[in-house]
Amino acid sequence: MTRTPLAWATCALALAALTACSDDAGGQGTSSSSDAATSSHAATSSGAASGSQDPSTQSPPPPGAVGLYDGWVKAAEEDMTAVFGRLQNPLPVDVTFVSGSTDVAESVELHEVAGGSMQPVEGGMTVPRGEVLELEPGGLHIMLMGVKKPIVAGDEVVITLEDADGKTYELTAQARTFDGGDEDYEGGDGHSHSH
Repeated sequence: MTRTPLAWATCALALAALTACSDDAGGQGTSSSSDAATSSHAATSSGAASGSQDPSTQSPPPPGAVGLYDGWVKAAEEDMTAVFGRLQNPLPVDVTFVSGSTDVAESVELHEVAGGSMQPVEGGMTVPRGEVLELEPGGLHIMLMGVKKPIVAGDEVVITLEDADGKTYELTAQARTFDGGDEDYEGGDGHSHSH
């Protein structure tokens, strides 16, 4: 049976969707810990941001890795921006991220939106064992404070998170433009978040 290019494209997109929605314990994520270095992976987001790559060109991350999947960062000229995606933990223990760093910003902070304003997450950001923690505009997210140079759509941004046990995880997020939800992750001295 001969398939048309449209049929092949439809099959590829369906396969990518199934991969992104697979069992949480299946290890859809990437990390680089102090014990072992694993290459990181940035997949496409679910339509909220523009400039995404074709999902059919993405390969699944290595199994068993804690990390960020569907990771993206809002393109920004300066000040601050935020990282979103799915933090996945296929391990049999909880992982609590307490700090982070990146070459593209002065500091990394773990934030949540509560009562319409951003604030640091007290005690760190915990990803329960075998589960996924959604990072999204208007909710939990990773802030990049003091952006050193413009982050433009298409750039790959590497963020290193450290857990409560001192292990580090290297995450990759693709920079994309974002216009939805009226979120504003830019500001001067304070943390600005508007609806």
